[in-house]
Amino acid sequence: MKHILEIQNLLSSTGLQRKSGNIIYSGYETLSPGKYYFLGMNPGGHIDDRNPEEDQIITKLIKKKEYPKENEYFDGIWGNERLPGVHHHQVNIQSFFECLEIDLRTVLSTNLCFQRSPGKSKYPGGTKQMDADIEKFWPIHEYMLSVVQPKVIICNGADARDFFKKKIKPTNIETKELPEKWRGLYQKCTYFSGNLYLNSTLKDLGRVKVIATPHLTNWPNFDYYKEGVEWLKRKLSNQNYIY
Repeated sequence: MKHILEIQNLLSSTGLQRKSGNIIYSGYETLSPGKYYFLGMNPGGHIDDRNPEEDQIITKLIKKKEYPKENEYFDGIWGNERLPGVHHHQVNIQSFFECLEIDLRTVLSTNLCFQRSPGKSKYPGGTKQMDADIEKFWPIHEYMLSVVQPKVIICNGADARDFFKKKIKPTNIETKELPEKWRGLYQKCTYFSGNLYLNSTLKDLGRVKVIATPHLTNWPNFDYYKEGVEWLKRKLSNQNYIY
């Protein structure tokens, strides 16, 4: 598991390795060349003060060696649920990939920021600190992206989407408005593309496509997102990235 050791070294250099959180949500086998790279904002839920070491980013990373096939979207117990994979956010993510006709278990899954918080507004130190921590974590993403070399980056929510807008500076952004308002505003699925160069690994991924959905925890069931996700699927199909 050479990749885990490399990520461990990069994580230690951030000084954030003992914070509550997680890096890799999918099985270890997804840290290999593939078409897709999936990420959201940051691990949710409350920081677990009862078992602080167990919930540390470094501990979760090392545990990948013991449980290499574990996938948080199917095997994790989230929120107040008693069974794995049944939280509405997990179910929406599963349905999202089913609609795209992509096997979720084969996709490297992570978050833009690896430290846990019960919502962006409650991130330790505030949103400015989150932005600073994302920059510290970015070389880890660059390493994982260099391994996977994806053709499509899939974003769960606007934060990951906007981060990659800044990174690849697309010349054209296409959107599909969803049929119902959420908190008084219409939400949109988004598609764009551009070149992605990874500075710390000196790797040029070339032209990468980015698709994004409104955060999949916003709505209690997937029906809200389905029309927009089918539009995303057509966008990818037109570009020959779904076989």
